[in-house]
Amino acid sequence: NLTGDSIDGLIRSDGWRSNPYGYSYKESENAEVELISPFICKEMRLIGSQKFIRSTVAIDQSAKNSIVDANKEPDFSNEIVFLKVLI
Repeated sequence: NLTGDSIDGLIRSDGWRSNPYGYSYKESENAEVELISPFICKEMRLIGSQKFIRSTVAIDQSAKNSIVDANKEPDFSNEIVFLKVLI
């Protein structure tokens, strides 16, 4: 969570090819599924595998616009995302 507490549980890993926006989490096998996003979590770690950290980054949104114009400047938007840590 954002206070630095470590919380163990079960995460549904979908073999993310890109940085996940969020993930499905359960405290135990019988608990209800919660969606955990980077807005409420500083980092997530899969034991013996991947680690993702929360970060605010500027993402170019101009490619999302289907209208081509003469403006060559990027259209940045600040977003909070999980970034995969490369070791």
